[in-house]
Amino acid sequence: MLIGLCGPMGSGKDYIGEKLLEYFEKSSKTIKIAFADQLKINVMTKHNTEYDELYIKKNKKSRMLLQKEGVENGRNVYGDDIWIKYLDNWVKVLRGKGYKIFIVTDVRMKNEMDYIRRNGGILIKIKAHNRNLDRLREETNGDENLINILKNHTSEIELTKESDEYFDIIFQNDYSDSHLFSKQFDEIIKNVKQLK
Repeated sequence: MLIGLCGPMGSGKDYIGEKLLEYFEKSSKTIKIAFADQLKINVMTKHNTEYDELYIKKNKKSRMLLQKEGVENGRNVYGDDIWIKYLDNWVKVLRGKGYKIFIVTDVRMKNEMDYIRRNGGILIKIKAHNRNLDRLREETNGDENLINILKNHTSEIELTKESDEYFDIIFQNDYSDSHLFSKQFDEIIKNVKQLK
């Protein structure tokens, strides 16, 4: 089972993924995985970038390195499905090790969404406009030029081309109250259980 979390930077994909992992790992071997895991390894290796700068707290340099590695040095050189191929191969390896549920925390491109669908997964669109703006300001120290560069990168705008109807669940995560979060989280659980 693939669960695809879609949303712009700072929308809460990793946080929601962590909550899903906590829930599902009680009953099935579950793992959080990302299309960007392989490209993060590439950036760490090629550019001596620290783990924390890519997985914990990105900054403008690490974000731009990821965008460049992912699109300019990845998709544009090896084809639009390069990161899908990497993830698909990791899924095969991990299935062989007993994993059943894969929470994909960084679905951003249309072909990545299609991959999740083709493989019987569900797509969750996370909407968090204010969180996204806060993250952009944080990573760029409020530099409007850098904000525009980051937010207009292909990896950030591709998702906006799809209407909400394309997704199985719309998750409002813009500093909402905990009751709304719990209600939406329960909807995800219900949908996943129906597909299992």
